Parts: sequence; C-alpha cells; structure tokens
Amino acid sequence: MMTQLAERRYHERFDIEAPILYSLFTSQSSGDFNATAKNCSEGGLCFEAGDKLLPGQYIIVRLNQPALADIPRPAKERVKTNAIARVRWCVKNDDLYETPYCVGVSYC
Repeated sequence: MMTQLAERRYHERFDIEAPILYSLFTSQSSGDFNATAKNCSEGGLCFEAGDKLLPGQYIIVRLNQPALADIPRPAKERVKTNAIARVRWCVKNDDLYETPYCVGVSYC
C-alpha cells in the first residue's frame, strides 16, 4: 500500500512535527480542532487528529507562526500557514500513536 502512495505523489514530502488547527469548511461553525502535522509538500499535508474525517470533506488548516520556527527550511518553503484543503484519506492509527487517526489532505 505504501508503495502505491509513493508512486502517486507529485511533490517531495518533508517530515515535520508542528501543531496545527483545523476546522470543517461548512456554513456552520465547527470550532477548531488541534492536530499535529507530520509531513508536508507543495500539494498537501499529513497530520494526526483525534477525530475521523471523511474523504472529500473540506477543511481549513492553520499553522501558527511560532511553529514555523522549528520546521526545516525546505519544508517551511512548501507548507501553507492558512489553507483550504480536501481530505484525501483518513486511516486509523495503530497503537503506537497517541492520536487515533492519520489524515492526508491536498491543498485547494
């Protein structure tokens, strides 16, 4: 499965560890949810979240400015601090992770 994902990627991925906020892109306020970005590229982001998100859902992703200081320069040039993104996949993490879901999004 991982080989198939790697072959479909158009942009180089960069490992990061940064707190983010996301909210559902809906007509009603969903509130903000905390998550942790795990990697990024020009085209999207992978993060760990406490809630299951559905493929096709739109979300707003926000990375706070202080978190940028700890991100390596090549990743910093590609990550978006505020973006609308579309959920591409959401999988249940195994027991090794603190948060229950891993989510992949593409920037809109």
